[in-house]
Amino acid sequence: MRAGVRILLVTLFILFGFLRSASAAAATDYGMHVLRPEEIETIAAQTTELRQESSAPLYVTLPFSLDDTKDLDRWRTAFRVAKENNIVPLVRLVTRFDTEANAWAVPISTKSCN
Repeated sequence: MRAGVRILLVTLFILFGFLRSASAAAATDYGMHVLRPEEIETIAAQTTELRQESSAPLYVTLPFSLDDTKDLDRWRTAFRVAKENNIVPLVRLVTRFDTEANAWAVPISTKSCN
């Protein structure tokens, strides 16, 4: 039990030791969340006027599901368009969408945590 407490204390020290004070992002930073990689082209066109005043990138969160591994060309295209338009894609890993439950499927672990 002592080793577990020691590990917890060291982890907390490391986490809180490297934290910096929180501050608001600059007013020129923008971000969006989209559901499909093809939407990056639409976002690039719609935000051109908004971002002309600043060279700051636009941050876009994209969910990458297990089904997306079958069609990587659309992702390559999305990343190329993002690079050309100063868009930073933030890829969020997800499972498969369960239409019956109307929610993301719960991941199934093949390894035991014990």
